[in-house]
Amino acid sequence: MSKPPRPFSPSAGAALSAVLLVLAFPPFDLRWLVFVALVPWLVSIRGQEARAVRRSGLVFGSIFYGYQMWWVVPFVYKWTGSLVSGLVPWVVTVPIAMGYFWLQASWMGAAERQGRAWAIPLLWVAMEFIRSYIPGLAFPWGHMATPLWPFPAVLQSAALGGIFLVSAWVVLVNQWLAEWRWPRADGAMNRWRTGTAVVIVALFGYSWWRASTPPEGNWHVVAAAQPGVDQAFTPVDEERIRLDGAGPELMADAERAGAELVVFPEGFASPSESVVPTAVLGYPPAVPVILGGNLVQGGKRYQTAYSWDGMQWKHANKTRLVVFGEYVPGRDVLPFLKNFNLPAGDLTPGDRVQSLPVGPFQAGPLLCFEGLFPDLALAQQQAGAQLLTVQAIDDWYAATPAWEQLYPGAVFRSIEAGLPVVRAGSKGRSYITDARGNIVSWLTRV
Repeated sequence: MSKPPRPFSPSAGAALSAVLLVLAFPPFDLRWLVFVALVPWLVSIRGQEARAVRRSGLVFGSIFYGYQMWWVVPFVYKWTGSLVSGLVPWVVTVPIAMGYFWLQASWMGAAERQGRAWAIPLLWVAMEFIRSYIPGLAFPWGHMATPLWPFPAVLQSAALGGIFLVSAWVVLVNQWLAEWRWPRADGAMNRWRTGTAVVIVALFGYSWWRASTPPEGNWHVVAAAQPGVDQAFTPVDEERIRLDGAGPELMADAERAGAELVVFPEGFASPSESVVPTAVLGYPPAVPVILGGNLVQGGKRYQTAYSWDGMQWKHANKTRLVVFGEYVPGRDVLPFLKNFNLPAGDLTPGDRVQSLPVGPFQAGPLLCFEGLFPDLALAQQQAGAQLLTVQAIDDWYAATPAWEQLYPGAVFRSIEAGLPVVRAGSKGRSYITDARGNIVSWLTRV
């Protein structure tokens, strides 16, 4: 294979690409850089030895994911009061991510050497999928598509292949630009470049067409209730008083607005052994509601969504838990974990995804972290949900870029499932989308 001039060594190209991609994400939000960020790395690995390409993956992972996960440090420091404790999970996480991108680079280099550079977008999203679903470490974070969330008109291909197809499209644009700006001397990718341009335009055209086609259905009035209480760091007794004070006022506002459903955040109800949640919303609530709380049954504790449909309470348990937040792997064999002020006991995941009847709707609850997983949104749609509810406590990540990656997830889940979404956060962001992921109403963070 010929070796055309390259502007960068593999490690330098990876470093530049990582910096450009960091700038596309919060808090910098230079979103459109996602379409060019990978170009330096893609060009720099052509014709290179496998070792140099793999090393470039370590460079990319250390910079990109090192920054992506830096929010863990202030988060854990605020939680535990120990800077050392804050650094430990970051120091552990970054090498794992470097391993992911080492493997990613290995795949990319092999595709280049075998004359199959066309497979690179597929290999990229394969790694995004692995990072999102690997057992025990599943964490859907830092996807190429994520910075584009404010522009649903270019995201509609997610209805065909989830956020992963949008990421593949973004990487494909990067690769096309690399081949156009730095064409190969042997012309090996010329025909590919033409065909790829057709695919890029076709996916964009589909997205634009779908975004401009109004979803079918009837209009309803729904409300996202944002109590304005820090549910992460407020002392428990004070938090309970403030939530109980906010509940009746929010319900009264929703009733005056003619709401057919009110969605409250995760953790709004007090922990309870009853399938009837402990929350001050009126007995019975004047408007159908869905809210989150802890349910204790049979010696097990669940993160739960409760719904009042106007006649009875029902509930569904959270199936996808947050590692180190809702369960702690190795708690009994790693004694240093006690220094993290972690939860005293692990939550238990629910055994199935289920939708809940609430008012005139069948609602599909996604409790906080679950709102990052495409498969759960699709499972709710297949379970008969007519809208999705995302109930969140984002206060843990206040003043970090993590918060700005958490709340946009509902836009993608809306497009993937083809359903409206009501997202309620304790202090925000709370918003409502139509079935195309367009935000039709939202509340500012307080």
